[in-house]
Amino acid sequence: MSGKICLWLLIFVSFYYPIGAFFILTLNVPSTPVNILIKGSCAAVALYLIIVWVLNSKQKLSLKTPIWFIFVWWIGYTIRILYDLQIADVHFGSKPDSLIYGYTFGNILLPITAGVLWYKHINIKEVAPLAYKFFALANILVFIILIQQNGGFNVGLFLNRAAAMAENADKDELILNPIAIGFYGSLLTITSLYYLIIIKKARLWIYLPFFLFGILMVVLGASRGPFISTICTMLIIVFYRFRISYSKIITFLKIILIIIVTGGVLTVSIGSKFSLEDFSMFNRLSKMVDDRKKDRKEVRDYAWAGAWQDFLDSPIVGKQFVGTYDNFYPHNIVLEIPMATGTIGSFFFLGFLIPAFVKIYRSFWHRDHDYFFISIIYCPILVATLFSGSLFMTIHFWMILLLLIAFDVKPKARLVHVRASKRVTQNYQTNIHELNFDR
Repeated sequence: MSGKICLWLLIFVSFYYPIGAFFILTLNVPSTPVNILIKGSCAAVALYLIIVWVLNSKQKLSLKTPIWFIFVWWIGYTIRILYDLQIADVHFGSKPDSLIYGYTFGNILLPITAGVLWYKHINIKEVAPLAYKFFALANILVFIILIQQNGGFNVGLFLNRAAAMAENADKDELILNPIAIGFYGSLLTITSLYYLIIIKKARLWIYLPFFLFGILMVVLGASRGPFISTICTMLIIVFYRFRISYSKIITFLKIILIIIVTGGVLTVSIGSKFSLEDFSMFNRLSKMVDDRKKDRKEVRDYAWAGAWQDFLDSPIVGKQFVGTYDNFYPHNIVLEIPMATGTIGSFFFLGFLIPAFVKIYRSFWHRDHDYFFISIIYCPILVATLFSGSLFMTIHFWMILLLLIAFDVKPKARLVHVRASKRVTQNYQTNIHELNFDR
């Protein structure tokens, strides 16, 4: 039972935000109390699991090396944050320190600790169906919010970046930004494709509409990171399908059918009223390519340069948990890790990140569908952390990474059977040879 609770905790704390946003916008209540209630409940459940484990004298702590690396890294990172906030007087922009403590310790460190203690009791086969339900529900709720705020659905919604605002007494508050909308659309798109072409006997009438719905949400978000990660992850899934397929032709025809249906639905929905130049998604991608060609800088480029300089200023233990450029995270964890924790922290971080990548690679070749599912939902998360998000606020980055490290890759049963059969055959041939020799 504790294993199920732990899995629900890890998935919920990672992907609950659209659910909370729905209640905030629908009930027209302040976001702060709702977020505190949800985050506090998650922290309480994590603390409950930790206490239950401690009180259970039968449990023995036996951890894998990468998980020990997580603990060591988090000890150092905790010292960094506490030192910066309490002694060095470094703060996260104009945000209250309670926000940092709530995210970092309440919704990341406590659930990680609970997951480390109970991961052996989690059934990996339950991850995919539970996560998919969250992705489907999240996108449905976000879509309902957008319809409510725009007075109904029309094709014009595609043209601008979708976002959801809340009207408070003081000022308008952005509850759902375009990146979040595109990100959850990306998760629904790639997991629907996973069920469509990887899982046998998947219900086409369920997963194909959700696949198209996910694409719709990616377009509505019009964010470059989710769009790029969606395309890249879809290609990975297709390659995986060809890897495990015994009939390449049938697989090819199935993928072509999905492309035709998708193109047909988009053509019928949009019609000839709009051109590519009318869409924010297309314009943003075109502008990005054009800016790179002309070497134009974005604010993010200066934040990245500042983060690298912070690392050079203090290369051993890092300078501070936010960049000196704007007292904000640099929107890139590759730079944020050395900036905040230096060479020492980077070493321990790679000590659990590299094993996760190795397992992802192994799952591709060993045909472990359950582990591969976790891998593909980590792709858009990882890409997002290269352009937005931070170490101390990106909850799903840590929860899914923990699952990648905790679970082992298991070869497909058929491959194990084949190898066992080969060993039996070899032993039989050896015995026959020895029998003939004795004669």
